[in-house]
Amino acid sequence: MKTVRILTVPVAAGLALSAATAPAPAATAAPEHRPAVSSTLLLTNADDNRTVNIDTNDVIRVHLDAIRGEHETWVWDVPAAASPEVLSQSSGSTSPTGDAEASFRAVGKGTTEITAHRRCVANPGYVCPQTVIPWKVASAIH
Repeated sequence: MKTVRILTVPVAAGLALSAATAPAPAATAAPEHRPAVSSTLLLTNADDNRTVNIDTNDVIRVHLDAIRGEHETWVWDVPAAASPEVLSQSSGSTSPTGDAEASFRAVGKGTTEITAHRRCVANPGYVCPQTVIPWKVASAIH
């Protein structure tokens, strides 16, 4: 029994000493701020007069295809947002074929519209009606 008592004291003292010298657990750091994952919404000719709901930081891409007739092509202008403080335009262009595209990022809460217009370009020797056809999508950003 004596041997057991002698061994127990040094082991207990060693455990107490190691607990006293162990480093204190690190303070829990504040959660890291990570931007919300954004999603991308693609809008096309078929989305005319649609309403979309998106979140801040989401991206809207617009791609409008020109419409070709027998003697004319209906070409697009560059889509634009009515309220750049809600939807910020990051790109926009038209192609030689009459297509148009643009990208927007939702930067503020609110509502706005994205609009574009299509007009007729006649082939040589033909005439187009002097008509402009609007395209629009309403956007609500949360």
